[in-house]
Amino acid sequence: MGDTMKNATAIMFAVILMITAFCGCNNEENDGLIKEKDMGTFDGVSPVISYIEEDINESGSIGEAKLDSTDISRRCCYSCLNDNQKHIYLIMLNIVKNMKQGFYEIGNTYSEISADISVAYHALTRDFPEIYYIPASYYISSKNGKTSISLSKSYGENAYLINEAYREKADSDFSLAISEILSNIKNSDSDYEKELKIHDLLAADTSYAEKPNDLDYTAYGPLVNGTAVCEGYAKAFSLLLNMAGVRAKTVSGVSKGVGHMWNIVEIDGGWYHTDITLDDLREKTLHTYFNLTDRQISADHTMDVDFKDADKSGILAGNGYNYGIDTAVLSSYNYFVYNGMTARGYSVEKVTGKIIEAYEKNQKTVEIYIEDADSISEFSENLKDNILKINAEIKKSGYRRKIKLKKVAYTATTLVFLLK
Repeated sequence: MGDTMKNATAIMFAVILMITAFCGCNNEENDGLIKEKDMGTFDGVSPVISYIEEDINESGSIGEAKLDSTDISRRCCYSCLNDNQKHIYLIMLNIVKNMKQGFYEIGNTYSEISADISVAYHALTRDFPEIYYIPASYYISSKNGKTSISLSKSYGENAYLINEAYREKADSDFSLAISEILSNIKNSDSDYEKELKIHDLLAADTSYAEKPNDLDYTAYGPLVNGTAVCEGYAKAFSLLLNMAGVRAKTVSGVSKGVGHMWNIVEIDGGWYHTDITLDDLREKTLHTYFNLTDRQISADHTMDVDFKDADKSGILAGNGYNYGIDTAVLSSYNYFVYNGMTARGYSVEKVTGKIIEAYEKNQKTVEIYIEDADSISEFSENLKDNILKINAEIKKSGYRRKIKLKKVAYTATTLVFLLK
Protein backbone atom coordinates (compact mmCIF):
# COMPACT_ATOMS: atom_id res chain seq x y z
CA MET A 1 0.00 0.00 0.00
CA GLY A 2 2.59 2.59 1.11
CA ASP A 3 1.88 6.10 -0.02
CA THR A 4 -0.71 4.88 -2.51
CA MET A 5 -3.22 5.50 0.28
CA LYS A 6 -5.45 8.27 -1.01
CA ASN A 7 -5.30 11.64 0.72
CA ALA A 8 -8.91 12.34 -0.12
CA THR A 9 -11.47 12.11 2.66
CA ALA A 10 -13.95 9.30 2.14
CA ILE A 11 -16.70 7.61 4.13
CA MET A 12 -16.12 4.48 6.13
CA PHE A 13 -18.89 2.02 6.74
CA ALA A 14 -18.82 -0.22 9.76
CA VAL A 15 -20.65 -3.45 9.17
CA ILE A 16 -21.67 -4.60 12.62
CA LEU A 17 -22.28 -8.23 13.45
CA MET A 18 -22.12 -7.57 17.16
CA ILE A 19 -21.39 -4.36 19.05
CA THR A 20 -18.89 -4.99 21.82
CA ALA A 21 -19.68 -2.75 24.79
CA PHE A 22 -16.67 -1.32 26.59
CA CYS A 23 -17.24 -0.34 30.18
CA GLY A 24 -16.74 3.38 30.75
CA CYS A 25 -14.11 4.23 33.36
CA ASN A 26 -14.95 5.94 36.61
CA ASN A 27 -14.87 9.71 36.15
CA GLU A 28 -15.75 10.78 39.67
CA GLU A 29 -13.93 13.89 40.87
CA ASN A 30 -11.45 13.24 43.68
CA ASP A 31 -10.69 15.57 46.58
CA GLY A 32 -7.47 17.38 45.87
CA LEU A 33 -7.96 17.63 42.11
CA ILE A 34 -8.74 20.82 40.25
CA LYS A 35 -12.46 20.81 39.49
CA GLU A 36 -14.10 20.95 36.10
CA LYS A 37 -13.82 24.29 34.35
CA ASP A 38 -15.67 25.91 31.50
CA MET A 39 -13.47 25.46 28.43
CA GLY A 40 -15.73 27.50 26.15
CA THR A 41 -14.80 26.87 22.53
CA PHE A 42 -11.26 25.76 23.41
CA ASP A 43 -9.94 22.68 21.66
CA GLY A 44 -7.98 19.68 22.89
CA VAL A 45 -4.51 21.22 23.31
CA SER A 46 -3.66 23.59 26.17
CA PRO A 47 -1.30 26.48 25.30
CA VAL A 48 1.64 27.41 27.51
CA ILE A 49 1.02 31.01 28.63
CA SER A 50 3.47 33.30 30.45
CA TYR A 51 2.55 36.29 32.62
CA ILE A 52 4.84 39.18 33.60
CA GLU A 53 4.99 39.88 37.34
CA GLU A 54 7.08 42.92 38.31
CA ASP A 55 6.50 43.36 42.03
CA ILE A 56 8.20 40.44 43.73
CA ASN A 57 9.99 40.66 47.05
CA GLU A 58 12.78 38.17 46.44
CA SER A 59 13.73 35.12 44.42
CA GLY A 60 14.92 31.82 45.76
CA SER A 61 17.85 29.85 44.38
CA ILE A 62 17.57 26.33 42.99
CA GLY A 63 20.01 24.21 41.02
CA GLU A 64 19.54 22.25 37.81
CA ALA A 65 17.84 18.86 37.92
CA LYS A 66 20.06 15.98 36.81
CA LEU A 67 19.28 13.84 33.76
CA ASP A 68 21.09 10.54 33.31
CA SER A 69 21.77 9.00 29.88
CA THR A 70 18.53 6.98 29.96
CA ASP A 71 16.53 10.11 30.80
CA ILE A 72 18.16 12.07 27.98
CA SER A 73 17.43 9.34 25.40
CA ARG A 74 13.73 9.47 26.34
CA ARG A 75 13.46 13.28 26.45
CA CYS A 76 13.31 14.06 22.75
CA CYS A 77 12.53 17.77 23.17
CA TYR A 78 15.42 18.41 25.54
CA SER A 79 17.95 17.18 22.99
CA CYS A 80 16.73 19.82 20.49
CA LEU A 81 17.37 22.80 22.80
CA ASN A 82 20.36 25.13 22.88
CA ASP A 83 22.48 25.50 26.03
CA ASN A 84 20.50 28.45 27.45
CA GLN A 85 17.21 26.63 26.92
CA LYS A 86 18.58 23.43 28.47
CA HIS A 87 19.68 25.36 31.57
CA ILE A 88 16.21 26.88 31.97
CA TYR A 89 14.58 23.48 31.34
CA LEU A 90 16.62 21.81 34.10
CA ILE A 91 15.93 24.62 36.60
CA MET A 92 12.19 24.37 35.91
CA LEU A 93 12.33 20.56 36.10
CA ASN A 94 13.72 20.87 39.62
CA ILE A 95 10.95 23.33 40.52
CA VAL A 96 8.07 21.17 39.28
CA LYS A 97 9.45 17.83 40.51
CA ASN A 98 9.54 19.27 44.02
CA MET A 99 6.31 21.29 43.63
CA LYS A 100 8.14 24.47 44.62
CA GLN A 101 6.21 27.70 45.14
CA GLY A 102 7.44 31.27 44.76
CA PHE A 103 9.96 32.78 42.36
CA TYR A 104 13.27 31.12 41.54
CA GLU A 105 16.13 32.71 39.68
CA ILE A 106 16.82 31.46 36.17
CA GLY A 107 19.90 33.58 35.47
CA ASN A 108 20.98 36.84 33.86
CA THR A 109 18.42 38.66 31.77
CA TYR A 110 19.06 38.72 28.01
CA SER A 111 16.97 39.76 25.00
CA GLU A 112 15.65 36.29 24.10
CA ILE A 113 15.10 34.97 27.61
CA SER A 114 11.28 35.21 27.59
CA ALA A 115 11.07 33.17 24.38
CA ASP A 116 13.69 30.71 25.67
CA ILE A 117 11.69 30.20 28.89
CA SER A 118 8.56 29.48 26.86
CA VAL A 119 10.39 27.02 24.58
CA ALA A 120 12.01 25.27 27.55
CA TYR A 121 8.81 25.09 29.60
CA HIS A 122 6.82 23.79 26.64
CA ALA A 123 9.54 21.16 26.01
CA LEU A 124 9.37 20.10 29.66
CA THR A 125 5.62 19.49 29.55
CA ARG A 126 6.07 17.35 26.42
CA ASP A 127 9.09 15.39 27.72
CA PHE A 128 7.72 14.58 31.18
CA PRO A 129 4.10 13.41 30.85
CA GLU A 130 4.62 11.57 34.15
CA ILE A 131 4.76 14.98 35.90
CA TYR A 132 1.06 15.27 35.26
CA TYR A 133 0.42 18.15 37.66
CA ILE A 134 2.41 20.84 35.75
CA PRO A 135 0.19 23.88 35.16
CA ALA A 136 -0.14 25.39 31.68
CA SER A 137 0.96 28.87 32.76
CA TYR A 138 3.78 30.50 34.69
CA TYR A 139 5.03 33.94 35.81
CA ILE A 140 8.33 35.58 34.98
CA SER A 141 10.04 38.60 36.51
CA SER A 142 13.15 40.49 35.42
CA LYS A 143 14.72 42.65 38.12
CA ASN A 144 18.22 44.03 38.66
CA GLY A 145 19.50 42.20 35.59
CA LYS A 146 18.19 38.81 36.77
CA THR A 147 15.17 36.84 35.54
CA SER A 148 13.07 34.60 37.79
CA ILE A 149 10.18 32.22 37.23
CA SER A 150 7.26 31.05 39.37
CA LEU A 151 4.30 28.79 38.73
CA SER A 152 2.09 30.94 40.92
CA LYS A 153 1.64 34.68 41.25
CA SER A 154 2.32 34.69 44.95
CA TYR A 155 3.98 32.40 47.50
CA GLY A 156 1.53 30.00 49.12
CA GLU A 157 -0.83 29.96 46.13
CA ASN A 158 -1.06 26.42 44.69
CA ALA A 159 -0.83 26.49 40.90
CA TYR A 160 -0.25 22.77 40.41
CA LEU A 161 -3.06 20.55 39.15
CA ILE A 162 -3.19 18.66 42.44
CA ASN A 163 -2.80 19.78 46.03
CA GLU A 164 0.52 18.75 47.55
CA ALA A 165 -1.25 16.88 50.37
CA TYR A 166 -2.93 14.68 47.77
CA ARG A 167 0.22 13.93 45.77
CA GLU A 168 1.17 10.66 47.47
CA LYS A 169 -2.21 9.09 46.71
CA ALA A 170 -2.34 10.60 43.21
CA ASP A 171 1.15 9.29 42.40
CA SER A 172 0.18 5.86 43.72
CA ASP A 173 -2.98 5.74 41.59
CA PHE A 174 -1.00 6.91 38.56
CA SER A 175 1.76 4.32 39.01
CA LEU A 176 -0.78 1.54 39.50
CA ALA A 177 -2.64 2.47 36.30
CA ILE A 178 0.63 2.47 34.34
CA SER A 179 1.65 -0.90 35.80
CA GLU A 180 -1.71 -2.46 34.91
CA ILE A 181 -1.29 -1.61 31.23
CA LEU A 182 2.40 -2.46 31.03
CA SER A 183 1.81 -5.83 32.72
CA ASN A 184 0.32 -6.94 29.39
CA ILE A 185 3.64 -6.39 27.60
CA LYS A 186 5.89 -9.44 27.24
CA ASN A 187 9.66 -9.37 26.83
CA SER A 188 9.23 -11.30 23.60
CA ASP A 189 6.86 -8.70 22.10
CA SER A 190 8.17 -6.76 19.12
CA ASP A 191 7.97 -2.96 19.21
CA TYR A 192 4.97 -3.15 16.85
CA GLU A 193 3.20 -5.59 19.19
CA LYS A 194 3.93 -3.37 22.18
CA GLU A 195 2.53 -0.34 20.38
CA LEU A 196 -0.62 -2.19 19.28
CA LYS A 197 -1.31 -3.56 22.77
CA ILE A 198 -0.83 -0.17 24.43
CA HIS A 199 -2.98 1.55 21.75
CA ASP A 200 -5.87 -0.87 22.22
CA LEU A 201 -5.70 -1.05 26.03
CA LEU A 202 -5.49 2.72 26.46
CA ALA A 203 -8.34 3.30 24.02
CA ALA A 204 -10.50 0.65 25.70
CA ASP A 205 -10.04 2.30 29.10
CA THR A 206 -10.56 5.91 27.96
CA SER A 207 -13.50 8.05 26.88
CA TYR A 208 -13.22 11.42 25.19
CA ALA A 209 -13.92 14.22 27.69
CA GLU A 210 -16.73 16.40 26.37
CA LYS A 211 -16.43 18.77 29.36
CA PRO A 212 -12.73 18.51 30.19
CA ASN A 213 -11.03 19.48 33.42
CA ASP A 214 -7.33 20.35 33.67
CA LEU A 215 -6.23 16.76 34.22
CA ASP A 216 -7.90 15.62 30.97
CA TYR A 217 -5.04 17.43 29.19
CA THR A 218 -2.48 15.26 31.01
CA ALA A 219 -1.54 11.58 31.10
CA TYR A 220 -3.30 11.30 34.47
CA GLY A 221 -6.74 11.92 32.93
CA PRO A 222 -6.90 8.81 30.72
CA LEU A 223 -4.80 6.54 32.94
CA VAL A 224 -6.54 7.19 36.26
CA ASN A 225 -9.88 8.88 35.55
CA GLY A 226 -10.52 7.25 32.17
CA THR A 227 -11.21 10.57 30.41
CA ALA A 228 -9.07 12.74 28.15
CA VAL A 229 -8.91 15.15 25.27
CA CYS A 230 -6.36 14.60 22.51
CA GLU A 231 -3.45 16.03 24.51
CA GLY A 232 -4.13 13.62 27.37
CA TYR A 233 -4.39 10.64 25.01
CA ALA A 234 -1.14 11.59 23.25
CA LYS A 235 0.81 12.19 26.46
CA ALA A 236 -0.35 8.92 28.02
CA PHE A 237 0.46 6.99 24.82
CA SER A 238 3.93 8.55 24.64
CA LEU A 239 4.60 7.84 28.31
CA LEU A 240 3.55 4.18 28.10
CA LEU A 241 5.47 3.51 24.89
CA ASN A 242 8.69 5.04 26.20
CA MET A 243 8.36 3.07 29.42
CA ALA A 244 7.92 -0.09 27.32
CA GLY A 245 11.13 0.71 25.43
CA VAL A 246 9.53 2.12 22.27
CA ARG A 247 10.56 5.67 21.30
CA ALA A 248 7.59 8.00 20.88
CA LYS A 249 6.99 11.75 20.71
CA THR A 250 3.94 13.98 20.82
CA VAL A 251 3.09 16.07 17.76
CA SER A 252 0.95 19.22 17.88
CA GLY A 253 -0.96 20.74 15.00
CA VAL A 254 -4.45 21.12 13.59
CA SER A 255 -6.97 18.46 12.56
CA LYS A 256 -10.49 19.08 11.33
CA GLY A 257 -10.11 22.80 12.01
CA VAL A 258 -9.08 22.68 15.70
CA GLY A 259 -5.86 22.37 17.67
CA HIS A 260 -4.88 18.74 18.02
CA MET A 261 -2.15 16.46 19.37
CA TRP A 262 -1.11 12.97 18.28
CA ASN A 263 2.06 10.82 18.30
CA ILE A 264 4.95 9.79 16.13
CA VAL A 265 6.44 6.39 17.01
CA GLU A 266 9.71 4.71 16.02
CA ILE A 267 9.38 1.09 14.92
CA ASP A 268 12.42 -0.80 13.57
CA GLY A 269 14.24 2.41 12.66
CA GLY A 270 11.30 4.10 10.89
CA TRP A 271 8.86 6.70 12.21
CA TYR A 272 5.06 6.44 11.98
CA HIS A 273 2.18 8.76 12.92
CA THR A 274 -0.51 7.34 15.23
CA ASP A 275 -3.62 9.23 16.35
CA ILE A 276 -5.17 7.24 19.18
CA THR A 277 -7.81 9.93 19.82
CA LEU A 278 -9.37 9.57 16.37
CA ASP A 279 -9.10 5.78 16.57
CA ASP A 280 -11.16 5.92 19.79
CA LEU A 281 -14.10 8.11 18.82
CA ARG A 282 -16.39 5.18 17.89
CA GLU A 283 -17.95 2.46 20.02
CA LYS A 284 -15.23 0.08 18.83
CA THR A 285 -11.52 0.93 18.82
CA LEU A 286 -10.28 1.19 15.23
CA HIS A 287 -6.83 1.43 13.61
CA THR A 288 -7.47 3.88 10.80
CA TYR A 289 -4.78 6.20 12.16
CA PHE A 290 -2.32 3.53 13.31
CA ASN A 291 1.19 4.05 11.89
CA LEU A 292 0.70 6.40 8.96
CA THR A 293 3.23 8.15 6.75
CA ASP A 294 3.57 11.94 6.58
CA ARG A 295 1.58 11.89 3.36
CA GLN A 296 -1.23 9.82 4.82
CA ILE A 297 -1.59 11.84 8.04
CA SER A 298 -1.56 15.09 6.04
CA ALA A 299 -4.95 14.18 4.55
CA ASP A 300 -6.61 15.73 7.61
CA HIS A 301 -3.75 16.80 9.91
CA THR A 302 -1.36 19.75 9.66
CA MET A 303 1.69 19.79 11.91
CA ASP A 304 2.78 22.94 13.75
CA VAL A 305 6.17 24.33 12.72
CA ASP A 306 9.38 23.37 14.48
CA PHE A 307 10.20 25.71 17.36
CA LYS A 308 13.38 26.84 15.59
CA ASP A 309 11.23 28.16 12.74
CA ALA A 310 8.48 29.60 14.94
CA ASP A 311 7.87 33.34 15.10
CA LYS A 312 9.01 34.79 18.45
CA SER A 313 5.75 36.69 18.99
CA GLY A 314 3.83 33.49 18.34
CA ILE A 315 5.95 31.63 20.87
CA LEU A 316 5.23 34.28 23.51
CA ALA A 317 1.52 34.20 22.66
CA GLY A 318 1.37 30.47 23.37
CA ASN A 319 1.08 29.25 19.77
CA GLY A 320 1.89 25.60 19.15
CA TYR A 321 5.19 24.30 17.79
CA ASN A 322 7.10 21.01 17.68
CA TYR A 323 10.57 19.73 18.53
CA GLY A 324 12.57 17.87 15.89
CA ILE A 325 9.79 15.74 14.43
CA ASP A 326 11.27 13.04 12.20
CA THR A 327 9.99 12.31 8.70
CA ALA A 328 7.67 9.32 8.31
CA VAL A 329 7.90 7.72 4.87
CA LEU A 330 7.69 3.97 5.49
CA SER A 331 4.52 1.89 5.50
CA SER A 332 5.83 -1.54 6.59
CA TYR A 333 4.25 -1.25 10.04
CA ASN A 334 1.04 0.44 8.99
CA TYR A 335 -1.75 -1.58 10.63
CA PHE A 336 -3.37 -2.61 7.35
CA VAL A 337 -0.14 -3.36 5.51
CA TYR A 338 1.34 -5.36 8.40
CA ASN A 339 -1.81 -7.47 8.78
CA GLY A 340 -2.43 -7.93 5.06
CA MET A 341 -5.75 -6.08 5.25
CA THR A 342 -5.49 -3.93 2.13
CA ALA A 343 -7.40 -4.28 -1.12
CA ARG A 344 -6.85 -2.39 -4.35
CA GLY A 345 -10.48 -1.56 -5.08
CA TYR A 346 -13.56 -3.16 -3.55
CA SER A 347 -14.91 -6.55 -4.57
CA VAL A 348 -17.24 -8.99 -2.81
CA GLU A 349 -14.66 -11.74 -3.16
CA LYS A 350 -11.84 -9.71 -1.59
CA VAL A 351 -13.95 -8.59 1.38
CA THR A 352 -15.40 -12.06 1.93
CA GLY A 353 -11.93 -13.59 1.88
CA LYS A 354 -10.74 -11.20 4.59
CA ILE A 355 -13.84 -11.91 6.73
CA ILE A 356 -13.33 -15.66 6.45
CA GLU A 357 -9.66 -15.29 7.40
CA ALA A 358 -10.81 -13.45 10.52
CA TYR A 359 -13.31 -16.21 11.40
CA GLU A 360 -10.56 -18.78 11.14
CA LYS A 361 -8.31 -16.73 13.44
CA ASN A 362 -11.17 -16.10 15.90
CA GLN A 363 -10.83 -12.36 15.39
CA LYS A 364 -13.68 -10.12 16.50
CA THR A 365 -12.89 -7.27 14.13
CA VAL A 366 -11.95 -7.05 10.47
CA GLU A 367 -10.71 -3.70 9.22
CA ILE A 368 -9.99 -3.55 5.50
CA TYR A 369 -8.25 -0.64 3.83
CA ILE A 370 -9.64 -0.01 0.36
CA GLU A 371 -6.98 1.75 -1.69
CA ASP A 372 -9.27 3.92 -3.72
CA ALA A 373 -11.97 6.21 -2.39
CA ASP A 374 -14.33 5.57 -5.33
CA SER A 375 -14.69 1.95 -4.21
CA ILE A 376 -16.13 3.10 -0.88
CA SER A 377 -18.71 5.16 -2.76
CA GLU A 378 -19.56 2.18 -4.91
CA PHE A 379 -19.97 0.00 -1.83
CA SER A 380 -22.35 2.50 -0.21
CA GLU A 381 -24.43 2.98 -3.36
CA ASN A 382 -25.05 -0.76 -3.63
CA LEU A 383 -25.09 -1.41 0.08
CA LYS A 384 -27.97 -3.88 0.32
CA ASP A 385 -26.80 -5.87 -2.66
CA ASN A 386 -23.23 -6.04 -1.40
CA ILE A 387 -24.29 -7.32 2.01
CA LEU A 388 -26.47 -10.00 0.43
CA LYS A 389 -23.58 -11.07 -1.80
CA ILE A 390 -21.15 -11.20 1.11
CA ASN A 391 -23.66 -13.26 3.13
CA ALA A 392 -24.02 -15.67 0.21
CA GLU A 393 -20.25 -16.03 -0.17
CA ILE A 394 -19.83 -16.65 3.56
CA LYS A 395 -22.59 -19.29 3.49
CA LYS A 396 -20.95 -21.05 0.55
CA SER A 397 -17.79 -21.27 2.61
CA GLY A 398 -19.63 -23.11 5.39
CA TYR A 399 -20.32 -20.21 7.73
CA ARG A 400 -23.94 -19.55 8.67
CA ARG A 401 -23.70 -16.17 10.37
CA LYS A 402 -25.37 -13.16 8.81
CA ILE A 403 -24.02 -9.62 8.67
CA LYS A 404 -26.04 -6.82 10.20
CA LEU A 405 -25.14 -3.41 8.89
CA LYS A 406 -24.62 -0.19 10.78
CA LYS A 407 -23.44 2.82 8.79
CA VAL A 408 -20.79 5.00 10.42
CA ALA A 409 -19.27 8.16 8.94
CA TYR A 410 -15.49 8.34 9.29
CA THR A 411 -12.52 10.04 7.68
CA ALA A 412 -10.85 7.11 5.96
CA THR A 413 -11.10 4.71 3.06
CA THR A 414 -11.79 1.81 5.38
CA LEU A 415 -14.44 -0.87 5.77
CA VAL A 416 -14.83 -2.29 9.26
CA PHE A 417 -16.61 -5.52 10.09
CA LEU A 418 -17.23 -6.40 13.73
CA LEU A 419 -17.73 -10.14 13.98
CA LYS A 420 -19.70 -12.46 16.26
